[in-house]
Amino acid sequence: MAGYGYRLKIEKGSSIYWLPITFTIENNDWHVRENKVSYAFSHGGTDISDQKIEGRIITLRGFVYVTNNNRADFLAVLDEFQRNLYQRDYKLYLDLYYLNITKCISVNIDYIKGQNYNQTEVKAELYAGDPFWYHSVPDIINYTSVSDNSIGTIENGGSVEAYPIIYITANQVLPFLQIQNTSDVPEGANEGLKFTFISNSFQTGNTLVVDCQEGTVKIGETNNIRYFSGAFLKLLSGFNNLKFSLSPGCTVNVQIKFTKRRL
Repeated sequence: MAGYGYRLKIEKGSSIYWLPITFTIENNDWHVRENKVSYAFSHGGTDISDQKIEGRIITLRGFVYVTNNNRADFLAVLDEFQRNLYQRDYKLYLDLYYLNITKCISVNIDYIKGQNYNQTEVKAELYAGDPFWYHSVPDIINYTSVSDNSIGTIENGGSVEAYPIIYITANQVLPFLQIQNTSDVPEGANEGLKFTFISNSFQTGNTLVVDCQEGTVKIGETNNIRYFSGAFLKLLSGFNNLKFSLSPGCTVNVQIKFTKRRL
């Protein structure tokens, strides 16, 4: 997946470590969960899995070396490499995307003959409990003066669904708000998923924040989940049409923030 044109790096908090330029991602496979039940007294079976992606194992391979043939310098470089891989819960970056690494599973060190133990080929396996690659820059879409029955179109350029954070600022007292993704129609349903927020406390200038990833609904620091009903929305890969329904005569400003994800 990575060639010498792209250099891998590890970030944890404010700490950044660039892997040696020779390192590449050798394995970036992913797998869907399996849960199969055999038919009783018959051939075959049925798949009852939820179609979710398993955590993935990433394999890195490359060389750790020094050019001055100094054993102490080589050990310092190798120790720094292993120390950074051995951390828990860090980001592995490839170009503009990163993977959330849970932990390092293994490191295999193979010294190269004739190099006086100053050069080694390394194979490392990293486990990512969250299997998706995330874009490092979130997409932000703004709609101003949205009125009742307005339609907005958002493109999710990732290969899988994304869960947005939706910021709604009331320009008047807003007793009724509904947002529907008309593109996301569940199997067996005849309309797209939607949520409704009904509250006389949604005052002029208030900003309602609906975090569809974390499942929270707040105005400021106040939990307003009791006024919320319906589904936390997701943005399908590709184009999504959002329908806004408001109290008559009211308008809102809406910002939608999401992070593209890839397999």
